[in-house]
Amino acid sequence: MKKIRVFFQNTGHYWLAVVCVMAVLLSALWTRDEQRLSARESPAHVDGAQRLASVTASPAPVFMAAPTADAVVRSFSEEAEYFPDFHLYALHPGTDFYAEKGDKVFAAFDGMVSVDGETVWLQNASFRLRYRGVVPMKIKDGQTVKKGSVLGEAAGYVPYEGENLVCVTLYQNEKPVDIARFFP
Repeated sequence: MKKIRVFFQNTGHYWLAVVCVMAVLLSALWTRDEQRLSARESPAHVDGAQRLASVTASPAPVFMAAPTADAVVRSFSEEAEYFPDFHLYALHPGTDFYAEKGDKVFAAFDGMVSVDGETVWLQNASFRLRYRGVVPMKIKDGQTVKKGSVLGEAAGYVPYEGENLVCVTLYQNEKPVDIARFFP
């Protein structure tokens, strides 16, 4: 036992370090060989020329116009938000923009309009946008509008939301998404 202790005190820790480094190198080589073999057997394996030929340009980013000229009062959230006026927690998948009664409300993108009271829907091939708290002006069901055109005026109140705002909810593939992602 004394000889082993003397060995480790003199040079044993160096030998132990060498053994550890060798174990790490061997495991790295073993893993690399397994990855290379599995890549060859994979049906998705293609050579470099095929990969370059399959690359396509990414689509241009989609930018939308802001629904009102004013700031965001309450942001999009996928979690329950507290509404102090009503003393309750509820999901808020929309974005609330400040808008006093009579302020103009704009189309965020080119699309077709449908009107249901103070709710205006704007839809195109990629998105569906619901505006709540809007009094429609000079637009009709089925009418096509351009991005930035006036849809109506702010009603001054959105039920269950509050006063002086317009609530917009953007849907992509029938799922609510944050409209702020699409602002320049």
